[in-house]
Amino acid sequence: MKKVFTFIGLMLASVHSLAVPVTLGNDANCTYNIANTSIQNLVDAFAGEIRVTKQVEIIENIQIDRSITIQGGYENCNDAALGIKNGVTTINGNNQAPVISISDGNDLITVIIDSLKLKNGVGLGSQHGGGISVRETNNNGIKIVLRRSIVSNNNGNFGGGVFLYGPSVSLSLEESKILSNEAVYNGGGIYCHQGFVRLSKDSGIILNSAYNSSNSYGLGGGLYAGSGCEVEIRSGTSGSLFNFKGIAGNSSSNHGGGIYAQGGSVVKLQSYLIDEFINITENFADSNFNGSGEGGAAYLTGAGTKLEVYGGLIKENSAVHGGGISVNNAAELIVGKFNGSCWNQKNCNQIVANEATTNGGFGGAIYSIGGNIDISYTDISDNRADNGVVLYADFGADIKVRASMVHDNGAGNADGWEDIYNFSIHNSDFIMNHVTSAYNDVIGSSLRIDGGSYTLENSIIYDPDPGVTASMTGVTGIENCLVVNSSDGLNQFTQSLVAFPNFIDVVNRDYHVRGHSEAADLCPSTVNSLDQDFEGQNIWDDPSQVNIFGFRDAGADETYLSDTIFASGFD
Repeated sequence: MKKVFTFIGLMLASVHSLAVPVTLGNDANCTYNIANTSIQNLVDAFAGEIRVTKQVEIIENIQIDRSITIQGGYENCNDAALGIKNGVTTINGNNQAPVISISDGNDLITVIIDSLKLKNGVGLGSQHGGGISVRETNNNGIKIVLRRSIVSNNNGNFGGGVFLYGPSVSLSLEESKILSNEAVYNGGGIYCHQGFVRLSKDSGIILNSAYNSSNSYGLGGGLYAGSGCEVEIRSGTSGSLFNFKGIAGNSSSNHGGGIYAQGGSVVKLQSYLIDEFINITENFADSNFNGSGEGGAAYLTGAGTKLEVYGGLIKENSAVHGGGISVNNAAELIVGKFNGSCWNQKNCNQIVANEATTNGGFGGAIYSIGGNIDISYTDISDNRADNGVVLYADFGADIKVRASMVHDNGAGNADGWEDIYNFSIHNSDFIMNHVTSAYNDVIGSSLRIDGGSYTLENSIIYDPDPGVTASMTGVTGIENCLVVNSSDGLNQFTQSLVAFPNFIDVVNRDYHVRGHSEAADLCPSTVNSLDQDFEGQNIWDDPSQVNIFGFRDAGADETYLSDTIFASGFD
């Protein structure tokens, strides 16, 4: 009888809507008791804000088609009334349907989910996502804010954690985690079709999986961005996976362990808005070990598809090809600074310790078939592959590497990798400008170039092992103002030197050059030159040096007097 009275009361209340926050729990101070009132009852009664205690785990599948705020984390209903939180309230989908399904109405709706843990949901019918499933049909707009919440241990067809479908759907994560979800098809953590996703304030997409035995699926272990989805990532860490930030520890049976982007989707890593690296770390493609899986950190395909990395840490990812990033079919990768801004001017981007497989894997850091790549202000080190330890490109790729340090990649055929060539470029266009390539331990030569075109200028290529700078076949390019350990394999070698660059400390990987280096004030400006060196120092004409062919230093580092003084211990 009490349930009947409660239902009648809710129906009467809904005539004018429940305008003030209502509390839901199992103590005497609650507006409604969880024993006879569900969250769905209050949603249907047009509650504007529901505050749910964490006194019990709630088993429910909720459907929403209007604006509402649902908040949890309250010890009791007295705390809920006062807005005092401590932790999260758990809503268990009980493997029946998505925990929360959202569809649009006649106007823009805003759904705020605060301090909830959504678990054990499954995709059902057209609502593919397990934790949160959002489908826009009227194009009036759906805005979801996920704040201080966890979406974990859910399963879906597309979007194990979250499914977003529609051009006017947006999801903002604030201090929230998409954690340990699994997709049967694509998008283990989040699947986004046409919409918008933003990660900020210590949010993360962590330890999710897209797994399918078919080579057509299993794409995007952490995030699948398709059909023009826009993604902004403003959360990251240089620390452990278990900081639960950024894109980390995800896996895919096919391409894109961390991120898969296609169809003109754009993903941006925006460190200049926070004081930290934005990380894509410890992700893995080819989790079923069938030999199909590119792009451990990210896989990009198709014209208009783009990954913009402004202050990124791409570290310890692995795949068959492209241990770090795979860029294909006119997709674009940009790594650098945003209008000169980065979280750290001297240490803006790192692409470190990524691995292609030891079973014929190409492109330890980057792999590209017909993609467009522009890398600047980046430290690239400790990557491994059988061929193209740093980069492998073919079939009309367009590659620029500028103002960057490329060092200590490969390990001379140790640990199962063949480590053949540092850069392996085929039938593609390649520009290297103001790069320091130092002590990469590869087999064959530092550069392998056949077909296409190349420009090597204003750079240091000092790789004593293998000792051969280049292997060229069927191509003639520009080789100007280089400092190399050997001119073997180079065709032009104009205004260039065979000399030791006078690195400050090779043992400790300090490849700044000393003020009296042969590389100082050696080179002219070119159309490819940037205004700053890899650490953000402006290019200058050192009055103590005689300009040889110009006032720019060769390599990534522009030598300043202070560099030499501090390195010599006179500070």
